[in-house]
Amino acid sequence: MKPLRDEVVIKQQSRENKTEAGIILTTDVAIKENVGEVVAMGSKAEELNIGDKVLFGPGFVVQEIDKIEYIIMRQQNILLVLEDGV
Repeated sequence: MKPLRDEVVIKQQSRENKTEAGIILTTDVAIKENVGEVVAMGSKAEELNIGDKVLFGPGFVVQEIDKIEYIIMRQQNILLVLEDGV
């Protein structure tokens, strides 16, 4: 896939599948964070690399491609790049 302009495609990460009380959640119920990995970006996207782990805000579209959910957003909706260990 090749996004246009400054669009970025992110594979969202899920939180732990177990609650604090020890209840195991199915993947359909698992809580999702606004954290993900950059898997593709348009030619005008700057300061990002494929594989960067990012924190993003509102303003995105969720699209399923080949049975995998991706988030598509403009680069301006990415708040920060997370460093290793975060």
